[in-house]
Amino acid sequence: MAETDNSALRDKLAEHLETELNSAYDCDRVWEAWFVGTMSHRDFSAVNDRLDEIVEGVAAVVEANEPQRIQHLLEANNRYLNRARVSEGCERAARDKRQDAMLSWARETFGNIEGCDPVSLEERARRFLEEALELVQACGLDDEMATRVKDRVYSREPGDVRKEIGQSSMTLSILAEVLGESVAQCEVDEFDRVQSKSKAHVEARHRAKMEEGI
Repeated sequence: MAETDNSALRDKLAEHLETELNSAYDCDRVWEAWFVGTMSHRDFSAVNDRLDEIVEGVAAVVEANEPQRIQHLLEANNRYLNRARVSEGCERAARDKRQDAMLSWARETFGNIEGCDPVSLEERARRFLEEALELVQACGLDDEMATRVKDRVYSREPGDVRKEIGQSSMTLSILAEVLGESVAQCEVDEFDRVQSKSKAHVEARHRAKMEEGI
């Protein structure tokens, strides 16, 4: 432990112990003296008179156990990380499976619409932009700000697709957390909802978008 940490530890111990021991006294005579009848206030001294000695004793014990405490914390942290890795792996596998199912749904639902390739990069990018705009609109972002953000993005060079997917997902997760929502649950709920719609209904809505050029 660094010297500054030693000093900080002793200061905190002194502050706490001085308060706790403020009304405590040491008796300088043996226990049997109580029964003699000669005990007086002169036989007592405030415990805080030897506060420095007490602080040093407690600090020595704390410092002696510090390596063990740090090791314990490291081991606990490693156990947490291992559990987190397993959990993340299971979550990633489940999400990848759901992602594949969603692509299959899109291909099956929109694949027969003339002039529509439901798995083309352009089509998927348009649909993502549409939903992103609807989300920020629902959050209260006005058209002027959305346009300013769009103009700034398109004034710069295109980014790396993989990196932008990660940033989009992170930003969505943070937004959902602010809103008190679960991205995973919202995703599952919406997938269940659209699958409950008839194919004719979904196709009609998509054709209307195509007629508008989007």
